[in-house]
Amino acid sequence: MGRLSQRVEQEELRDRMRAVGMTHSEIVVEFARRYRLRPRAAHRVAHGWTQAQAASRINAHTAHAGLDPDGAATMTAPWLSELENWPLPARRRLTPQILAVLAAVYGTDIHTLLDLDDREHLAPTDMLLINGMRQSVPSSPIPAGRGIIPARLGLIGNDDVGSPESSASIGMDSRQNDRHGGFRPVTEGVAARRIAVGHSRPSLDTPLAGWLVERMVVMAARESADFGRASGRSNVGPLTVEQFHADLTWLATRYPYRPVAPSFAEIVDLRNHAFSLLEERQRPDETRELYVIAGMLCGMLANASFDLGYLHAAATQARTAFLCGELAGHNGLRCWVRGMQSLIAYWQGSLPEAVSLARHGWEFVPEHGTARVRAAALEARAAGRLGDEATVRDALRRAGQARDEITDDDAPGGMLAFPEPKQFFYTASSYLGLHGQALPAANWATRAEQVARAAIGLYEAAPTSEQRLGELSLARLDLAAAHLERSELDGAAQTIRTVLDATAHRPTDSVLRRLRQLATVADRPRYRDLLPAQHLREEILDTCTTATQTTNRFHDTRADAE
Repeated sequence: MGRLSQRVEQEELRDRMRAVGMTHSEIVVEFARRYRLRPRAAHRVAHGWTQAQAASRINAHTAHAGLDPDGAATMTAPWLSELENWPLPARRRLTPQILAVLAAVYGTDIHTLLDLDDREHLAPTDMLLINGMRQSVPSSPIPAGRGIIPARLGLIGNDDVGSPESSASIGMDSRQNDRHGGFRPVTEGVAARRIAVGHSRPSLDTPLAGWLVERMVVMAARESADFGRASGRSNVGPLTVEQFHADLTWLATRYPYRPVAPSFAEIVDLRNHAFSLLEERQRPDETRELYVIAGMLCGMLANASFDLGYLHAAATQARTAFLCGELAGHNGLRCWVRGMQSLIAYWQGSLPEAVSLARHGWEFVPEHGTARVRAAALEARAAGRLGDEATVRDALRRAGQARDEITDDDAPGGMLAFPEPKQFFYTASSYLGLHGQALPAANWATRAEQVARAAIGLYEAAPTSEQRLGELSLARLDLAAAHLERSELDGAAQTIRTVLDATAHRPTDSVLRRLRQLATVADRPRYRDLLPAQHLREEILDTCTTATQTTNRFHDTRADAE
């Protein structure tokens, strides 16, 4: 409200000053005095423009003048604010070229845009060029479409400044104040003699004009060279990206075979390194590669946070991972992260959202790897819980199709890959979700048992040191669930106790959640009066409680360390 009131106050003050015949130069001086404005801000405010409005006029002017032929419209309100407050800390410096543009748009002399601070901080070469500029100006901004830098230097004509009194005059003499605090052109030297004999501007073959052209060309080349040197600098060395990929692959491939906690800390360290590099400068192709790496690491942290039971934190990591995938334009990463978000939604009980996220992930065709197989399998599992048989069948068909279309392995693989046995037990979970909702219940349970056994067989065929314990446990729990649905308590109990032993070594949240679900099944009326079923239920709950306490102790210790 205060800013709006000041703007209204300034409009009223401008109208009062115009009403008593004050010139634009006098209005500028009054605004600078009354509101403690720097010269460039005072000229803008004297016209009644906001920074955004002034930036728009500057962009239109440069486009019409041919200085911005592509219409990039590079001037923005924040940049203009930097220019108005320069030499306070800013990313971009004030240059004679920028001053010439501002002078043309504001309809003033370039010298009126400078104060003592500016002059003390401008480069000597810039001041030499600025002090060589002398020009009278109209009392209103020059219309768009006229020359800017050349006109300010007096090297070309300006149809709006056609008389000798308003034509560009160039001299090295000191300026003369008029009664309004403006400046009269100094008519001395070669330029003055040309005006006296009827020429409205100096020729390019005059020594002074030629010198100014040379300075302008040399300075423009120097600025381009500065930009080139800055753009060529990179904080990414020839082996940086290669080392990132090596570390990323090592962490991703080891993750399924070791406790989650130590992996989590190592992934965080590597992610922070990637973030710190992205905050600085590198070449565009290196930036894209770093975004892919950072996105994969955030995705791994989403998975690890999920395994530790922190679904909200996992969702946050996944959002950042997807953003990195967007910035890099990397379909594989975007597809995988949408799958991760679907997985989180599934375990949060948001089944329609889980289906939608997985289907969105399917739309990103990966550069290589299994991310699309995973997206379709996740969609099928969530749809199974919803009893949507048609979607389950379609999604499982697409998962098989995507598996057949894979041409290259996952990179980096490991926890980011979706191996065939995992696809099998997701299929088993999908069938269990449909149990009792379409075909006869025993038929779906039988299908689930068959696929779960196939998954277990593939997992167990790997060397013990390379078995994915968490995924193997989930496949076994699907097999146990199939046994329970078919009232085969002994088979279920044997399989569940195998999982309980493994969970003591590597507890993950998804395994603990699945165990609790089976404990609920074991408490159904048909099992409630069976003593073995109640013993099994107690074993499950005891193991889950112990595993949760172990995980909590890890988090408490880590919090103390930080």
